[in-house]
Amino acid sequence: MTGKLKIALMIPIAAALLSGCSRTYDPVETYNRGYAEYISGNCTRAIGYYKWALEIKKEYSAPMIGLARCYLEMAIKNFEENNPGAAMHDLEEALYWSNLAVDADPGNPQVTQVRVEILKMRGEIEAAVRTAQWGAKVQGPNAQSLLLMAKTYMEVGAYDEAQVAIRQAIAVDPYNVDVRTQAAKFYEKIGKPDLAREQYEEIYQMDQTNPDVLDKLDSETARQP
Repeated sequence: MTGKLKIALMIPIAAALLSGCSRTYDPVETYNRGYAEYISGNCTRAIGYYKWALEIKKEYSAPMIGLARCYLEMAIKNFEENNPGAAMHDLEEALYWSNLAVDADPGNPQVTQVRVEILKMRGEIEAAVRTAQWGAKVQGPNAQSLLLMAKTYMEVGAYDEAQVAIRQAIAVDPYNVDVRTQAAKFYEKIGKPDLAREQYEEIYQMDQTNPDVLDKLDSETARQP
């Protein structure tokens, strides 16, 4: 066999070997590894995995939301450690990634939630309210987005608007225990215990083992069928 023929035969063999050794990484698996790190409290490693997932799939909103949450957590920690400069830098990063997530997946309630949290942390209350309103409009009438809007209204003292949003959330999903619980807490906060009790009684009909309800209702009410 001539030297040229040997080389010609070796080239496809080498290519086949190299292609067999290469590995295709899954963006979802990579994101999940980052999420596991985030849950474990290791934001630095989580950020690495999230950015890696985005290198594999650029328009993947889940790691964008993950990055926004990581930087928000880091900002909170820096504020607690009296390091406002680093905290504000982290908030800038968090806002950047949340904005990308909004563009990539505007219908995702988690996108709206994390952006509202970031804006509130930055002291941009009016922008947080507008974001919550926008989320409820874009995502349609669902309990999660309406509850977020209600909570945001409550934090700025707009109780009438908060009550409207809570009522809408109940109308959309009347058998949602979380919605009823938030409604009860809201009525307690604004000094309407009778309305709060009505919500706790509704929760009891759905979940008679709920500890929050059993603490709020007296034993006679709890024994009613």
